[in-house]
Amino acid sequence: MTPLHFARRLAGALVALALLTTVLACHGAGDGGEGATDEFLNRGADVVSFPTTAMTYVQLVEDGGTPTQVCIAVDGFRNRMTDVYSAAFSVTYDQTLVSFVSVDDSGSCLGGSGSTLPTQVNTDTPGLVVVGMTRDASVTTTGVTCGSLATLCFDIVGEGQFVMRFVGNLALLDPTNDSLPVEWVDATVTTRR
Repeated sequence: MTPLHFARRLAGALVALALLTTVLACHGAGDGGEGATDEFLNRGADVVSFPTTAMTYVQLVEDGGTPTQVCIAVDGFRNRMTDVYSAAFSVTYDQTLVSFVSVDDSGSCLGGSGSTLPTQVNTDTPGLVVVGMTRDASVTTTGVTCGSLATLCFDIVGEGQFVMRFVGNLALLDPTNDSLPVEWVDATVTTRR
């Protein structure tokens, strides 16, 4: 082996060693290099609905989000939720862990613009979102088979766990304003920052 070949091999080995050292040093990005978890990728939230044996129910289901935001669908069990004309519900949340941002009704089973009146949202009480939505009687007098009512989006402002609860006036109504029998199912929300 000539000195030139030896120098090339030595330089190649040193470059490979430097690359390996860099990769190993960065394996714990986000936690000071102490573990193998990238905390930025672990940010976000998990939403787990309580179990239920009810035949008809409305539950809270994770419906997307980012590392800094969680969106939670208010979702009716589709196969049994028929003749729904309007809905009213309130949910509580821990304002030290999440901050309310918006209600998205664009995918609501009640219909879109033209078949529904504008969704009413009240957030005057800290830690409480009150929502009311209905189909427009001047356009349609029929109910629908229902799935997702609306999606609530929250910014994640703290790390921890809380129970998001349905409270207060809870109603699914048919076109004659009779209540539809339904169980409202709470959920555990775990946030990570």
